Amino acid sequence: MPGLIKSFMALYPLINIVLEEQQSLAITKAVAENRAEIGIFTRLPHGADIEVFPFRTDRLVLIVPNDHPLAGRESVRFSDTLDHEYVALRSGTHLNFQLIKAANDLGRSLRIRMEVASYDALSLMVQAGVGIGIMPEGSVGIYRMDGAKVVQLEEEWASRELNVCVRSREGLSVAGALFLRHVLAG
Repeated sequence: MPGLIKSFMALYPLINIVLEEQQSLAITKAVAENRAEIGIFTRLPHGADIEVFPFRTDRLVLIVPNDHPLAGRESVRFSDTLDHEYVALRSGTHLNFQLIKAANDLGRSLRIRMEVASYDALSLMVQAGVGIGIMPEGSVGIYRMDGAKVVQLEEEWASRELNVCVRSREGLSVAGALFLRHVLAG
């Protein structure tokens, strides 16, 4: 995503962007209520009166401290992680729900040691040794991960679809229409 925004800003240097990280339901609601012009969210039932466009697929990965027992593995099943304590995104986020559901489907529970509000905090806490975490592979490259290793998840549900949403394509500002076209092309 950062590369996409950078290339857009290079094409249109006079357009300013305000970027906020929110949970998926908050994004669709903000777009429906015209508090945000464009949103990118994980595909899920949302109930908002918005137009939705496919964007890309993202994969969830496990991040573990360098000295963690799972750090020597290239990939793991989710069930292999459930004996370890987690740093998780706060309750109410789609990812938090998805992990708890996956654990429940296995007849287990997720051992959440700490909840955080952002992937930035999640990566820092994992590197500090507080626990292990799961985040989108596309986000891993944004954060400096010297103290953590990325391990692939061998789960079908770890592949997620991302969508772009707008309240109305026809109602977009000129800048918003240009950005939407760039995102969908890119």
